[in-house]
Amino acid sequence: MPSLCTWDGTRARLAVWPDLTSDIAAVLGALPTEGLIECVWQDEDGRLQSATVDEDEFPELATRISGASGCSTSSRVRR
Repeated sequence: MPSLCTWDGTRARLAVWPDLTSDIAAVLGALPTEGLIECVWQDEDGRLQSATVDEDEFPELATRISGASGCSTSSRVRR
């Protein structure tokens, strides 16, 4: 698949709240049993990623963030 954009090496300073933690196991252990959460993590390549998932997607989320250097979650209210 062709690349849609090229990275020119520039960087931006971003603020994430709540702060990212390197204790991924603690974040995974604190996931609620149900509901919607937003997760932000820094992947192995240093890129910030995010996903909003419900309890059915928690296993996939755990797989995706298992190699993260930091992550954070926040609960979301379903409407």
